[in-house]
Amino acid sequence: VAFNFPWTWDGRRALIQDAARGAILSPIEMHGTTVTQDQLDALTAFLVARSLARPAPTAIPPDQQPRTPEQQAAFQATLDRIATGRTVFFGKGQCATCHPAPFFTDNQIRTNVLTPSAEFSFGSDPGVGFISGNSAHSGQFKTPSLHHFYPSGAPFMHNGTLGTASAVFRFYEKSLGFTLTSQERTGLDYWLVNCPRGPFALVASTCFGNGAITAEQF
Repeated sequence: VAFNFPWTWDGRRALIQDAARGAILSPIEMHGTTVTQDQLDALTAFLVARSLARPAPTAIPPDQQPRTPEQQAAFQATLDRIATGRTVFFGKGQCATCHPAPFFTDNQIRTNVLTPSAEFSFGSDPGVGFISGNSAHSGQFKTPSLHHFYPSGAPFMHNGTLGTASAVFRFYEKSLGFTLTSQERTGLDYWLVNCPRGPFALVASTCFGNGAITAEQF
């Protein structure tokens, strides 16, 4: 959380304490009535203390775990699909432009609608335009981190407009101007499930590499 500044979809919170206060007192979220500064400071300290840690020396990377020949064949198929997804994420899909490793967010306020005809609507939510008062900022939102976000982050987008992974993929294909094959969509799905685990995470060897980013750099 310490690397996720600024907080909230429209970036309105400058401090972790401010974000926590806003959530606790919001009638839409927690509907609380009061919170003390000591409580907010304690909550912030707890969140920051839960920083990502290196795995235990005895932890076994996925590629080195014991498997039967049948299990290894299935695992290799998974590795191949992940490799296909990697080429989409770091290449054709342009995903890493806004979701760079190792935190898989650039922490920037931006729009992901580059083709105006993309079938997506932010509705009446002005995004960061609500904070800045600048109509040019309407529909801009903070890039979320992908750490453990997929697929448990469904429904997707800041307002839950897209309910399925296939809808997300179709939106970005139209918005960013590329077309994925069925194999590439499957591969991207596998990559998103298995790879954005955060620094020090033990992930499959095909998550990175091939000019994108090595496992050591990650």
